[in-house]
Amino acid sequence: MRLTLREQVLLGLGVVLVLITGFVTAQSFLVSAALLALFAVVVVVGNPIAAILSFIGVSVFLSIRSKPTTTEAGGAIDAILGLLLISICAYWVIKFRLIERRTLNFSLAQLLLAMFLLWGILVTVFAVGANEADSTTGVRELLNLSPLFILPILYERFVETDSRAEHLIFAAIVCSGLVVLVANILMLKNHIAAAYYLFETGRGNLDIPLAPFMILIAASYLMYETRAWKAAFAIVFLLVESVGVVASVSRNMYIATPIVIAVVLLLGTPRERMRGMKRLLVAGAVGLLVAVPVYLRSRLVRLLIANYTRSFVSAQKASTDLSLLNRFAEWKGEWLGIQDSPIIGHGFGSQFRFFDIIQHHHHWSPFSHSSYLYIVYKTGFPGGLLFFAAFALFMIKGYRLARSRSLAPRTLITIRAGFGFMIIILFCAYLGPVFDTKTDMVWLGLVWGYFLAVERSERLSKSSSVSPHQSIEIATA
Repeated sequence: MRLTLREQVLLGLGVVLVLITGFVTAQSFLVSAALLALFAVVVVVGNPIAAILSFIGVSVFLSIRSKPTTTEAGGAIDAILGLLLISICAYWVIKFRLIERRTLNFSLAQLLLAMFLLWGILVTVFAVGANEADSTTGVRELLNLSPLFILPILYERFVETDSRAEHLIFAAIVCSGLVVLVANILMLKNHIAAAYYLFETGRGNLDIPLAPFMILIAASYLMYETRAWKAAFAIVFLLVESVGVVASVSRNMYIATPIVIAVVLLLGTPRERMRGMKRLLVAGAVGLLVAVPVYLRSRLVRLLIANYTRSFVSAQKASTDLSLLNRFAEWKGEWLGIQDSPIIGHGFGSQFRFFDIIQHHHHWSPFSHSSYLYIVYKTGFPGGLLFFAAFALFMIKGYRLARSRSLAPRTLITIRAGFGFMIIILFCAYLGPVFDTKTDMVWLGLVWGYFLAVERSERLSKSSSVSPHQSIEIATA
């Protein structure tokens, strides 16, 4: 959003006033810096585009920093980031609902999601009051889901399709994908350097669904672009982000990514589908030309591929794969907890007990590697029904828009990639805590917001296409 001259002057005067006030009152620039940071937070919270970009910035920061263990308490930075996100959500909810008396839900999916969050807050308060849940963990888990609620509201109301603000948000998302990719490669490199045995090498597992999302954007772009040099740029971007999928060493992503690429291709017309398939074959050939010499020349790469291939194939033997057996034990403990409280659940911040097969002892866990069971365990079957019904409605909305023939190519590229990303999330939710991961929920919230913004644009274009004479006839009918 471009500021007017008057707004720029007022903003500059505000910064100067904050600096002078802090120095005069405490004779220290540290106080000025603290007040300036507070002033910046207020400006960010009150600006919808800055608020959206703040969620993206927080997502990238949380992705690339070293992840704490599940039992480690959050530090000062976590508290500051949490306060920022709470402030953004509270400010806009109060502004829309209490001050301006406007509805927060323009669609059934948003209404169901709001009902889910309200239900989740109520059962969490009840659980905390009964000493069955930790309040700090409960707030963190609710904050992890907050992007699904607030980002669609902000995006739909303040981001016009094909506007400068939208281009800025798209650029921030693409830059985020590249930053997280570099961080994943560095993490994998550090794992290899620090490993004493080959099986200890680990993987680059920062924000795993983001790299497939970037690949889907590139694949969708290849279906439409007719200029060779832009298609070549998209192929390079696709190959670069493919490294992120490889580095993730995620069996889910290895299976889901090619399947969802095929789904994105099927959403296009026969001509678009054929163009996309040809260019993806070209991308695959180029990738092989680059990968084969590296594979032949590097013994370390061959050993790593052999090790990861063995790990991937072992998943076919569910009775002997320790990772899968541990997941099954975890799911069993969680399902027993669901049976104890199937209606109201146990609230966000609660934990369930299961026997850890790998470490040979019972373990209490606040999160689950099955996001489907996680939602039901925390909020009961009513909460699960509300959440997944909202998810299904957004998928239907995305599919309808992706099949539209009246939208501009740029819009269809993003919609089809967003629809594919929702399928990626469903894959990740089967064996990962994706609904307890703020970073993934930020990207999903932006996708939902984009769907709503495109729907709003369609409604406005249809209403503006009706002539005044037709409007009078419709009104008097």
